[in-house]
Amino acid sequence: MAVFNASRGEPYWDAFVSNTSACANSSASNAFDCLRTVSFDDIVKAETIVMNSTNTGFGFVPTIDGPGGVLPGLPSTIYAGGSFSTIPRITGTNKDEGEI
Repeated sequence: MAVFNASRGEPYWDAFVSNTSACANSSASNAFDCLRTVSFDDIVKAETIVMNSTNTGFGFVPTIDGPGGVLPGLPSTIYAGGSFSTIPRITGTNKDEGEI
């Protein structure tokens, strides 16, 4: 899994917020609050603009956000140190599940 520092995604985030018309003038401190009020269609429109502007095909990817964050470090380091959730889970995708 490729992971990146948060600064790499900052231009994509800024473009996403600025292409959400109701939040275009939001500050960094209130962007999330503003985005919570935006319609689904506006979110999809802004995300489409961002996705079409990146040469990677992915505007938003896993990002190391430091201690206390969602992804505080490299997954391999987190796993090796035993600092991960032990909640049973199933992940993945299933195409045509149940077909013979």
